[in-house]
Amino acid sequence: MGDVAADEPERKVRGILVAGDFGSKARAAASIVPTLSLRRYKVAFQFESAD
Repeated sequence: MGDVAADEPERKVRGILVAGDFGSKARAAASIVPTLSLRRYKVAFQFESAD
């Protein structure tokens, strides 16, 4: 985000971090960056018969 903001100062830069979960330190760090969002992903498998 910092590199993009430095290269293009006229644009609003936003960031998204994607992970299965975030620890308390990651949440605290992200909380002071207003244009950074944390997003959790979930994976669900469904199995079907191949017959």
